[in-house]
Parts: sequence; structure tokens; C-alpha cells
Amino acid sequence: MYNANSKQQTANSKQPINVHFNTQAIFVLCGFKTYETEIIRRLLTYSAINVDVSYVSRKTHDVSDAGFPVKQIRIPTCMAFYVAWHFNLKSAVGFVLNRLGRIFSFNFITGGGKNDVYVFTENNMPTMRIEGKTVVVIHDIIPLRMSYDPSRKSPDSVGKYTGKIVARNTEDVLKRASCIITDSDFSRRDIADYYHIDPERIKVVYCGIDPSVYARKYDLQVIREQYNLPNKYVLYFGACSARKNVETLIRAYSKLSESLRREYKLVITNPLIDTTDCVNNCGISEYVHYIKAIPEADKPAIYQMASVSAWPSLYEGFGLPVLEAMASGVPVICSNVTSMPEVAGDAAILVDPLDASGMAREIERVLTDSELRKDLIAKGYENIKRFSWDESAKKLHDIIVNL
Repeated sequence: MYNANSKQQTANSKQPINVHFNTQAIFVLCGFKTYETEIIRRLLTYSAINVDVSYVSRKTHDVSDAGFPVKQIRIPTCMAFYVAWHFNLKSAVGFVLNRLGRIFSFNFITGGGKNDVYVFTENNMPTMRIEGKTVVVIHDIIPLRMSYDPSRKSPDSVGKYTGKIVARNTEDVLKRASCIITDSDFSRRDIADYYHIDPERIKVVYCGIDPSVYARKYDLQVIREQYNLPNKYVLYFGACSARKNVETLIRAYSKLSESLRREYKLVITNPLIDTTDCVNNCGISEYVHYIKAIPEADKPAIYQMASVSAWPSLYEGFGLPVLEAMASGVPVICSNVTSMPEVAGDAAILVDPLDASGMAREIERVLTDSELRKDLIAKGYENIKRFSWDESAKKLHDIIVNL
């Protein structure tokens, strides 16, 4: 466990390196935010580096839960980052502001020096000139691999123009960054394959998990009543965009026997219109319970009460919910594609994410075989030992000081 009040001693006796973290996701509830906050909190304890954190925005955001000071740079985001591709008045103004922003260096607006290190963890780096060494985390290239489906009624993270923006930003990063980091060996190979570059140019720093957070004791009955949760349930915890493939899970659940559905309800977080439509079309609305936004503080309790956690995603650069469920003592069923086998190891049942019948068989097997459940839970606890935020922060620290 790290101690934010004391600096870790290192063998490096040189003057500490100034490290500037740009964090555009610190005020958004997503995996990027988790990565940033967990890594930065630990890097603050190292004596070989001096870390400051900032974000670029005209809007003021609540960053009080970050656990460290965050400085706001009050300029339009589009002056520093290229965020639009299609043509309309807003994007045209953004284009002009972006070009004006290039008059300045990122050092100028952050107060950083030419010998400092600048770290960006949201898949892109500023279009402004940066005089210093740069470290960029490319978590994944999902918008480049996933197709846009205009038939979906719900908004989707993989939008019509998003792929073009990500392609442009990623190509820029690969040309300009001093060091490129990603979350998994799968993503390292995927980025290298897409852009035809040597995968050795990309370093892997895994995401982590803090087991103590998910082992915390809760008054589960209070949480159950607060969210009106059933006594037993199959849990899907995450967003419901097309990539997350929740509709296949719904169809799989609908194939369970009625007696099993009565005993084990399906709990889905953050439902969208397509999600509820699929449930209604399958005729299982009486067995499905929806939860909207859940505070981070309540997340472990929601996991702990689940009978099984199902994660049927089509594409992940890492897949933190797999580890979160394991750390909560819940058996996991997840997809057998992209990074998920790498993260899950032998501690989860891996399924074809497009095979609803096969997914249904495995859900039934976990729900009805107590020995299998015990085995998966035990393997889950062992598997999460491979992933530590302390180790991830140390690896990033070593990369920075050796640039």
C-alpha cells in the first residue's frame, strides 16, 4: 500500500525530474479516470520525480475526489487537442482555435520547462509544440476496430467521426512521442499491427486492482434495499454501448429455464434504449433489474452480492471489470477475444461473445455447480495478484526516469 505523505527513496540521487500529467478524464467516470488517479497517487510518493497535474478546459469540473491537487488551464480544449473532424460551425471554430493554439507551446501554458517530462493518458497528445520528453498512453484503438452502427437507437461511444479523430491522433502520437505505453500485450500488438510499426516501440504497463477496496465489509442489506436488488442475480456491470455486447447477454439469459430465471434475476447497469428494447423483445422484462449510475463507493457491494459476473464485451484494451469481480469474490464469465483472455487467465470461463446459446450454457453451469463456483472464486483471488497499481506505478516511474 502506498503512503501519499512520504516519498519513496530511490537510488537516483540526481535532481528530481519535473513530470507534468495532463488529465482530461479526471472528471469522467470511466476506466481512464481510474488509471490516472491510481497511478498518479502512487507516483506522488517517489522522490526521483516531482509531479503536477493539470487539465485543459474553459469549464470548471469537480476534481475533489482525485486525492491530489489538480490545476486547471483555462483555455478552450480545442486549442490544445484536435477533437473534431466533420464540418459544422462548432468544428470550424475549433479548427481555427486549434491553429491559433499552435502559436504557443504546451510548456508555455503549463509552466513546464524544456527538460521536463510530459505525460498524457487519454490516447492523444496536444497539437501544440512540446519542448521536452513525452510519454503517451494509448489504451486501445477501439474506434478504429469497431464499426459504427447507425441503426442503434442509443448513443454509441464508437461514433461516425470518432474513428477518424482517433486515427489522426494516434498517428500523431506514434510520430512525436518519446515513449508509447499501452495497457496490455494484446493492445501493443493491435496498435503495431494497425499502424505497421515494430511492437517493441510500445511498452506495456498493466492496469491494477486494489483488493482491499473490493474486500471491504458493507451492510449488504442496506445496499440491496437502496438499489432494490434481488436476492440472487447475474450481474452485468458497465456501460451498454454496442461494443459491450449486452444484447447477446440478454439473449443468453432468456435461454435459461424459467425456474432458473426466477431464482437468479439479471441486473444491468447503465441501460440504454437498445438494452431495454432487447429485454422487452425477449419477453423477460419481469426478470431484469436496471441500475443507473452507481457511485464508486457502492460498486464493490454491488459486485459482492452477485452470483456471477458476466462480461460479454466484443473488444477491450484491458477489461478492469473482470478483475473487479474477481477481487469481490465473484465467479466470472467473459469473452474469449481481444485482451480478456490475457487479463482473466485461467480464472474465468471464456465464451464466444456472439454465441448466446453457448453463453447460456456456461451461465447455467456456474449457477448450478457449487464446486465450479468455488474453483473460479479461488482462481480469481490468485489471478488478481498479477495486477497491482503499486507495480504499475513503479513501472511507469522507471520508464520516466530512464527516458
